[in-house]
Amino acid sequence: MKVILDTNFIISAILNKIQLVDVLLEIPEITDIIIPLEVLTELERIEQSSETTSSEKEAARLAEFLIKKKNLTITTLGTKDVDAGLLRYCTQEECILATLDRELKEKIRQKSPKTKFLTIKEKKRIGFQ
Repeated sequence: MKVILDTNFIISAILNKIQLVDVLLEIPEITDIIIPLEVLTELERIEQSSETTSSEKEAARLAEFLIKKKNLTITTLGTKDVDAGLLRYCTQEECILATLDRELKEKIRQKSPKTKFLTIKEKKRIGFQ
């Protein structure tokens, strides 16, 4: 099954020194890691924003580097609003969503109850919620 990553999940994993790609690929249910193009755009905005901390900027840079280095699948959600795009994607595709956004999870649960979620537990490990 595909796992699609949200920006907050990527940044949090890197800030908590979790080997994101390696850990995800160890999960038997995951066959492909999907990064929305809109998430890459958000990572670029984080890097350039004067409102983000230096550690968040560094995490965004590292995330972009890892995405390119690991040759992960990039897809477009077709919307500027990442959450709306993820909601649509999860209702159209059978997938696992990796996000820390509670509101987004609730919206997706209502529209697509089969969608599974990954979260970061105790700032140390990735697991199903």
